[in-house]
Amino acid sequence: MFTYMNCYYTLYIISFVASMSDWWTRKVDILNRGFSGYNSRWGLSMFKEVVMNERPDLVVLFFGANDSIDEKVLQHVPLDEFQSNLNKIVTSLVQVCILMSCMAYHIYLRLS
Repeated sequence: MFTYMNCYYTLYIISFVASMSDWWTRKVDILNRGFSGYNSRWGLSMFKEVVMNERPDLVVLFFGANDSIDEKVLQHVPLDEFQSNLNKIVTSLVQVCILMSCMAYHIYLRLS
């Protein structure tokens, strides 16, 4: 079983899940457990219930986009907490884990 949990939906990620599903049709079950807008803090709080209860063989995590948003935004998570959250999630796994992330959001890059 393949479980995919992400915290930032983009067309790329949606196509990634669709491509994986198509490639592995009738070979493995792919369960998308992504929640748009979530950050690593919220992901950590529900990880066991939403992901681990499925008993997956492989977990792909995509966190970082919402965590790195401007500090004034609700989804922002400070870098040290983000690292701690990922560490707690990854160390709780006995399965193979693939970590995906994005470049950090930076307000000045957006304005230029």
